[in-house]
Amino acid sequence: MSKNLAAIIIVLLYSCNTFCQNSLHNSPVSNALAGIYSTRSDVWSAFQNPAGNANFNKVSSGISYSMPYGIKELSSQKIASTLPTKIGNIGASYQSFGFSLYKEQNISLSYSKLITEKVAAGFQLNYANYLSSQSGNGGQLYSSIGLQFQPIKQLKIGASITNPEQASLTINTEEVHIPSYYALGISWLASDQFSLSYEFDKQSDYRVISKFGLEYNYQNFLWFRGGISGKPILYSFGLGLKLKQFIVDYAASFHEALGMTSSIGLTFNWHKDE
Repeated sequence: MSKNLAAIIIVLLYSCNTFCQNSLHNSPVSNALAGIYSTRSDVWSAFQNPAGNANFNKVSSGISYSMPYGIKELSSQKIASTLPTKIGNIGASYQSFGFSLYKEQNISLSYSKLITEKVAAGFQLNYANYLSSQSGNGGQLYSSIGLQFQPIKQLKIGASITNPEQASLTINTEEVHIPSYYALGISWLASDQFSLSYEFDKQSDYRVISKFGLEYNYQNFLWFRGGISGKPILYSFGLGLKLKQFIVDYAASFHEALGMTSSIGLTFNWHKDE
C-alpha cells in the first residue's frame, strides 16, 4: 500500500462519521433501509437498539461483512447472538473496523426485557478499543439504552441512545471522543406483507439526519427493502432470503459523493420453526 493511499484511508476513517453517521455500525438489514434501526427486532439489535432483542423466544446468531465505497481497508466485520431466558434476553456482539494502521474494535453485552405486552426496554454495556499504529491504543467502557413501544399491532415506536455519558478514551496523550448516537423512529405495518419506517438520527457534533425505508415480505421467505436518507443523499436497497434455519441478507447503498457501500449477512436460528 502506498503512503498516499494509506493517508487517504486514515482521513476517511477519522471523517467517515461526517458522511455516513453510524452506518458502519448497522446491519445489512438496516443498511438496506437507509440505516433505520430503532424499531427493528432482530439479532442485529445487539449493535443498535438493545430493546429490539426483547421479543426473541429462540436462540439466534449472525455474522456480517460491510465494505464502504469499495475500499477493503474501511471494511467492518460483525458477530452477534441473542439468548432468551426466563428473566429476560441476553445479547452479545463483536465488531471490528479498519486495517493495520488504524482499527476500532467493540465488544457489547446487553440485557432486554418486555416490561409489558406493549413496552420493551434494553440496556447495553460496550467496550471500545481504538488502535493506531502511530499513537498506540486505548479502551473505554460506555453504555447504550433503548425502548420500543407498540400501542397497536400495526404501529411501533423506537428510541435509543448510545454513549449517553459521552465517554472518551485516551490514546497515548490524545483524548478521543467516542461518538454518541440518538435515534427516534416509527414503523407502520400497512399489511401483513408491507411496512413503512421513518427515523431521525443524530450523532454528537453533527446535524440530524432523516431516513425513510420500506419493506415487502413475501410469505416470510423473501424480503425486498429500500430507503433514502440525507443530506448528503444516500439511496439504498436490499434483499433477504430465508433458507430453512438460515437467513441471508444483502444491502447496497449509494452515497452521492463517495459511491457504493455493500453489506452481506447470515443469520442462523438455532431452533427450527414449528
